[in-house]
Amino acid sequence: MSKHGLRWKAGAVFLVAAGVVVFAVNELRTVRNLGRITLPQVEYEKLAPQYDVTTVGEIPEPVASIACESGGPNSHLIFVGTRGNAGVYRVSPRSPFATSPIVPATGGQPEFGTASVSSLALVDFNRDGQQELVALTSQETPRGKSRAYIIGPQTLTQEMTAVDIPSSWPHGIAFVRDVFNRPTFLSAYCGYGEVVEFRLFDRKSPTGFQSRGLESRKLGTLSASGEQIASSDLFGTGTHVVIARGFKFNCAAIEIHGRDRVTPFRNAKPGVLGLGWKRMWELRENDRFGNVRFIVGRMRDGVRDLYAWWCVGLADGDTEFVHYRLDQSGVLERRVLALGPAHDFWPEENRIVLVDADGDGTEELYFSTRSGNLWRMDAGANVASGDPETMKPAQPSLVARFPAGGGPIVAAGRQNENVRPLYLGVGAAVVKITPKKADRGVPFTEPAEEVLLDGP
Repeated sequence: MSKHGLRWKAGAVFLVAAGVVVFAVNELRTVRNLGRITLPQVEYEKLAPQYDVTTVGEIPEPVASIACESGGPNSHLIFVGTRGNAGVYRVSPRSPFATSPIVPATGGQPEFGTASVSSLALVDFNRDGQQELVALTSQETPRGKSRAYIIGPQTLTQEMTAVDIPSSWPHGIAFVRDVFNRPTFLSAYCGYGEVVEFRLFDRKSPTGFQSRGLESRKLGTLSASGEQIASSDLFGTGTHVVIARGFKFNCAAIEIHGRDRVTPFRNAKPGVLGLGWKRMWELRENDRFGNVRFIVGRMRDGVRDLYAWWCVGLADGDTEFVHYRLDQSGVLERRVLALGPAHDFWPEENRIVLVDADGDGTEELYFSTRSGNLWRMDAGANVASGDPETMKPAQPSLVARFPAGGGPIVAAGRQNENVRPLYLGVGAAVVKITPKKADRGVPFTEPAEEVLLDGP
C-alpha cells in the first residue's frame, strides 16, 4: 500500500475522530425533550397514612436544587438544577410528564467534570413583570470558578458571570437592594467564607459601545465557611440578611445583619456585607457545634420565629433543633429538642420548607435528610402537641423514607381542596407528596400566599 494511501487513511481517522467530538458536543447542547404518559414509581417506605406519593419527573442527572411556580393544579411548572453537568430543566408535574432542558450544562467542563446547581430561585429580579431563574453553580471537579446565571424561561435570555474568588461552592441566595435601590443578590461561599454580591448592568462606553450582563464582587469574608444565606424583613423595619457559618468544629453560628443607619459614612468600616451593614446578633450555642442550617419563620405581634438545626460535626454527629423567638432586642425565647444522629435528622442545603400543606391553618416544617427521611414538625405558635412544662418542641413525625436518599424540597401553590403538595428530589427523579385535606381549621394564608424556604 502506498504512502499516499496511508496518509489518506490517517486523515480519514482524524476526520472521524473530530466528527465524533462535534457530534458529542452537539448532543450535549441539544438535549431532547422527554415526555411519558406514566413514570415508574420511586421506591419509598413507611409512608404516613395522610399522604400520597407520585413520581412526576425523571431528570438525566441527580437533582441538586428545585424551584416551583405558584400556579394552579393544571398550570404550574417546576424547575430543577442538577449535579453532574449542572443542568437546569423545566418539568411539567402532570401527564405526559414532559421534561425539557433550559440550559443542559452550566458547569465549567461539561461531560469531563462535575458541577452542581447548588442554589436555584424563581423571582422577578429585574422588575419586568416576568419571573427569572437565578442559578448559582459550584464547580466541584476539577475545582474551578463558581458561576451565576440569570435565565429568562419565557424570554429565552441568559446572563452569566464567573466569580473570581478562591472558593467554588455557593450556598443560598439573599435578595437585597443596594444604596441606590438597585436589585442585587448575595451568596455565601463554602471554603474561605466569602460573601459575594451580584447585579445586572447596562452601560454605554464613551465610544458608543453598549454592554449588558451580570457582574459580581466580593463584599467580605466570614470567620468560617459560608453554609447558608437568606434575606428577610424580620421586624418590618427593613431587610436583614441571615447567614449560617460553619463546617468548622466548635465554630458554627448564625449571624443576623441589618442596615447601619447610625454610623456616619465617613466613620463607617466595611464588614462582612460591605459598607452600610452591621452585624446585629450572633447565635453561637456556646460554640458546641460544627455546622448549622436554619429557616426564617413568621412574625407574630412583632416577634419573629427562627428555626435552626445544629450538628456537632461538620455534617455528622448529634443534632439539636432550636426554635428561637426574636424581637429587635434579641432572643426572647429559646426552645430546644435533641433529635439524634445527623444522618437521620440534619437537613443539608435546600432541604427545609415551612408551609401549611394540609390546609388546617397551622404551618408545618418539612425537612429531608441524607438517610432519605422526610420529617414533619408542627410549627404553630401554640402547638397542642408541644410540652408546656419543659417548653420542648414536639418530636418530628416521619412522612416517608426514600432509600435512595432525601434531596431538595419545595412547596407548590394552593391546589384542589386547599392543600399544597410538596416536590422532593430523590436521586434523578422528582416525586410529588400530596397531603390529604385536614378536617379542621382553615388554610393559613399570607397576602402573597408565600412559602418560606431555607434559601431564597
